[in-house]
Amino acid sequence: MQQAVLSSFATTGHAPDPADLGQMARAWGRDSRDVLADLAAEDFLTLDDQGRIRAAYPFSATPTAHRIRLPNGVETWAMCAIYALGIPDMFGTDAVITSTGPVSGAPITVNSTSRP
Repeated sequence: MQQAVLSSFATTGHAPDPADLGQMARAWGRDSRDVLADLAAEDFLTLDDQGRIRAAYPFSATPTAHRIRLPNGVETWAMCAIYALGIPDMFGTDAVITSTGPVSGAPITVNSTSRP
């Protein structure tokens, strides 16, 4: 299910709703909320008080200073600048990463090109 969560960020720009993961969890004889709670307990992702995904390393479900734009037009956020740099390689794709300097607040743009 972790891969489905990460794929959701890359294809839609946001975390899936726990109900959207229900069919996958039922195939394993589980409830999606229980699987997400297990993933959170193992520190693969974090959940809010309602059991919705707040972050799934390296993605953030809430806006941060580190935005990633993928070639499919999807824009999403990373939890930190290092994670933002790793997302394109994680999916073998190009990306435009925008961030801000931690001290100056100046805009930073990085064009990441995947290797063939």
